[in-house]
Amino acid sequence: EENTAIMNAIAWDADIIITISLDARSVQQGIQAANQAGIPIVSGSNGTDDPNPRLNLEEEGMVDFLYDVGPDYRGLGQAMADWMKENSEGGRVVIYSCPGSFSVEYFEDGLLAGLDENGMDYDKELQKFTFEQMGDELNRMVIGYVTANPDTEYVFLPFDPAAVSVTEALESAGITDVKVCGVLGNEEMISLIRQGTVAAATAAYDNVYLGFATADQAIRVLNGQELVDPRGENLPYAIVDATNLPEEGAEWSPNMEYESKFYQLWD
Repeated sequence: EENTAIMNAIAWDADIIITISLDARSVQQGIQAANQAGIPIVSGSNGTDDPNPRLNLEEEGMVDFLYDVGPDYRGLGQAMADWMKENSEGGRVVIYSCPGSFSVEYFEDGLLAGLDENGMDYDKELQKFTFEQMGDELNRMVIGYVTANPDTEYVFLPFDPAAVSVTEALESAGITDVKVCGVLGNEEMISLIRQGTVAAATAAYDNVYLGFATADQAIRVLNGQELVDPRGENLPYAIVDATNLPEEGAEWSPNMEYESKFYQLWD
């Protein structure tokens, strides 16, 4: 489906093709066709370019997007570990992992390094699950784990949809002595934090800024200008908890005005 969409854009003679959260390995046909047509094809939010490690798909006989604009996922993971340390009551951390994306992998790298640096006690065995297990099966896994390990203080999930489901399941089971942490900063997770549930924190980044930075890099490509370093253009992020919640119904955003500055660059 994604390859078909890219091929359609090539047929329309697009000036540039921007993808979001697409693994380059899954759209090799599309990337190769865009390259052959001389159309730049780029990505956003993958975490596969500066400030994250740049992939070297050429060694695997494949081609990559021209660049990726994304958050500093390792920095986000480190920030989550620092938040856990600051708010810890001495319990253990369990980390649930859903392998398959570099954003998850790099966030976990930063989280684990930060937990080690902060001397936090955590289960060295990552609890792995798949997208298909999200919902009842994952909820039962977490309830079973925290029941068998009563010293668990933090339950980390790699994205908010899983964290929201687990929070609701723990609340329904009457388990309220743990802190659930997620990633994305979506409205449902923020609402649960606001309500005082076991949802405690989410690692959020500014998706609007991500859009502006993606547009800025694309404009530079079309104008034949050099790209900005880092490719993510210092995308703002934060750990959102009960102390810094955005207004109800709103996503987290930094306390800074940047839209006009981007428009000035493009004038």
